[in-house]
Order: sequence, then structure tokens, then C-alpha cells
Amino acid sequence: MPIDELTGDGMFEHPVGDEAAGPTPLLPDGDSEAHGELQCAVDHIDRAVADTSADISADPAYQQLVLLMQEGRWLEASAALEALQARYPGSPDLQQLRQLLALRLSAERNWSGTGQRWTAALKTPLIRVLIAANLVLWLLLGILCLLSR
Repeated sequence: MPIDELTGDGMFEHPVGDEAAGPTPLLPDGDSEAHGELQCAVDHIDRAVADTSADISADPAYQQLVLLMQEGRWLEASAALEALQARYPGSPDLQQLRQLLALRLSAERNWSGTGQRWTAALKTPLIRVLIAANLVLWLLLGILCLLSR
């Protein structure tokens, strides 16, 4: 059966939102030992996430990383970021800095040295000869145009 893109006829319907999650997982009773352990684990994870975000901005190594990035010292910042990620795995601040650092390194690798490419190309003898020949031909063409008037 063909699918009509305007009306959606012939398309499968997929559940969205709460319907897509499936049945609610069964939780242990409030009085059970398993519930206490589960609640303890959830509290521990919540504290770890809160501690990670609070501690990282006060860490001198983090402040040094931010300073290195502000100064454009990308390779040094990359090494500092690796060290911080070992101490703060899964930190959203570090993930954001990693993405920014990757963008900056990519931009520097792709954009730096564009002026050097032209000078390097001009150092090749064949390119110099072709440019000189092109200029001579344009000069001759200009002279012929002026003489034909």
C-alpha cells in the first residue's frame, strides 16, 4: 500500500510520550529492604551529580583549563581536559568544553596557514613559469587590441 505523505495514510502509528515508555516498572514495597537499597543508590547518584557540578568550577585545574582555552592554547587545553575528565567522568561542563575544544582545534587545523599555501605554491618553478607566461600573453593581447584600433 503506497504512503500518502500529505495525509499520512498507509503509515504505521508509533506511540509517543508516556505511551512509548511501556508499562511502569514494578518497584519493591515501601517496607522492603530492596526499596531501601534502591533509594540509597538513587540518593548516592543524586549527591554525586550535585557534587560533580559544584566541585568542578572550584577546582584550580578547571580554572586553568578555562584560562588555556581563553588564551587559545588548544593543545595544552586538550591535555588538561583529559586529566580533568579522569577525575570528573561524565561532567556536563567538561563535555561542553570538549565539544568547544574539538571545534576550535578543527577550525585552527582547517583555516590556519591559508596564506602559506599561496606562497608555497608560488615557490614551485612550474607555477612561476605558468604565471609569467600568462602575464606575457595578456600583455600581448592588450598590445594587439590597442594596435587594431
